[in-house]
Amino acid sequence: MSLDGKGLLKVGQRPCRALVVDDNAINRHILDVMLSESGAEVVMAENGHIACEIFARDHFDVVFMDIEMPVVNGYTATKVIRALEAERGMARTPVIMVSAHIGMSDIEQAMAAGADLHLGKPVNVSALLAATRDALDGWRLRPEGWLAFYYA
Repeated sequence: MSLDGKGLLKVGQRPCRALVVDDNAINRHILDVMLSESGAEVVMAENGHIACEIFARDHFDVVFMDIEMPVVNGYTATKVIRALEAERGMARTPVIMVSAHIGMSDIEQAMAAGADLHLGKPVNVSALLAATRDALDGWRLRPEGWLAFYYA
């Protein structure tokens, strides 16, 4: 993943593909605008159940997952994504939790569910792009027990 000379999110020569999952339409819109204006292709889901269905039939470079959602929450959706990857022999897709739940126990629970990074709300574009870059450039290979955390 890189930011090219124009500041666009790229994976190799193509735009980064991002799945944004949040039950709040305004939050989805904010992330969509930030990522789209940075050159990413964005697909959105309003809960974890829909996100898992979309993830099962498409490829993404990164997933932005809210924690507290109706139907299926972010922790459970992340576990389902990890199980699907294992079942299909897929490479690990970076999952960045994006949540106002920023306590240490929230972050630990996110990491235990299989998240790679945690980004606190409200989100700003520089933190979002830094988290995206780090997730795609290897933070998912963090040492055991390491909690990667960005506070916007």
